[in-house]
Amino acid sequence: MAGFNKDGSHEVYTCRIPGEVQKKRDSKEKGKEYGASWVGQVDVISRIVLGFDGRISNLKFINDIV
Repeated sequence: MAGFNKDGSHEVYTCRIPGEVQKKRDSKEKGKEYGASWVGQVDVISRIVLGFDGRISNLKFINDIV
């Protein structure tokens, strides 16, 4: 869940049901102002954003040439 406050600041939370609510981003907290929060099929997002799937290092032939 994400949104803007009346003062223009923003906050992002993850909500697990059942489970906990965790603050991920807060424009008023140093180090938590911006960033991506990836959930779900992270392999698809990784390929789009990074250009490759990070699991590629698990393949034997990749490890053989490195």
